[in-house]
Amino acid sequence: MVGISRNARDEEAEAAFRLAMNGLSPEMVAADNDIAVWLIVGYKPAPRAVGVIETL
Repeated sequence: MVGISRNARDEEAEAAFRLAMNGLSPEMVAADNDIAVWLIVGYKPAPRAVGVIETL
């Protein structure tokens, strides 16, 4: 989940969004697969994340 403050200026919100989107990559997911539930190609749910993925 990516959150951007409601009171962020448009320029700040856009910059934060672009930073988040550029930071998400299959390589990053592979390196950090087990620390979060990722909604990106290449994610392999760990046993504790299966319920979240099934709910989605």
